[in-house]
Amino acid sequence: MLIPRAQRLPAKALANYIHLGINFNTLRLASFCRRHPLITCAVFILALRGDWEPPHLFGVEPPQPRLEAVRVVDMSASNSWAEFAATFRRTRPAYQEHEGAKADLKKLVPEDAKEAVGHGLRARRSKSGAISFDLLDLEAGHAALQ
Repeated sequence: MLIPRAQRLPAKALANYIHLGINFNTLRLASFCRRHPLITCAVFILALRGDWEPPHLFGVEPPQPRLEAVRVVDMSASNSWAEFAATFRRTRPAYQEHEGAKADLKKLVPEDAKEAVGHGLRARRSKSGAISFDLLDLEAGHAALQ
């Protein structure tokens, strides 16, 4: 059901639409009208009657409310936890070294350079200015960095 001439919709006509039962999408069409307090009132009345449902995104599920974490759990009995914790602890220094090297390499790339290549590594600057790195095969003619 479409609302004709939503800009000039009288209060009594909107009340009739409410009485007949309309959904939020129909009210949204009338939201451009200058009678904003009237539309707010209509939505409130529909919510009280139970006919109103919140608007839905097209093709997207609304985010689920996050459960509040309220307890502390001891995972020392889990073998999987032990395995992944050991891997995390073993690889953390390498990760920190890797991130530090990336930050230092980004500082070395000149501001006006689109691409920087050398020692088996290519740094490319995107249009937004972000720098990404790719590994290249070392050529046979060049010695590896010792």
